Amino acid sequence: MVERANGTIKNSTIKATEYKNVEELKEDLNKFLIYYNTNRKHGGLTKELKVRTLCEAVKSWFETEPQILRFHLMSFMLLL
Repeated sequence: MVERANGTIKNSTIKATEYKNVEELKEDLNKFLIYYNTNRKHGGLTKELKVRTLCEAVKSWFETEPQILRFHLMSFMLLL
């Protein structure tokens, strides 16, 4: 699963864009990761948890099994 996520991130950023410097790469990568976690639909999550995004999955897990998460949901959301 991690390899697939890494491939998606790589194909959508460093393989799709020619960056002038490392700072430009970091900025674009950060923007994509925010999109990936908050807006991009993830098919497996829809079937398993009936949610669309990774953030919705974390919220669902927190509400149903808070003990599996080691941080408070609001702290996570503040990082976005």
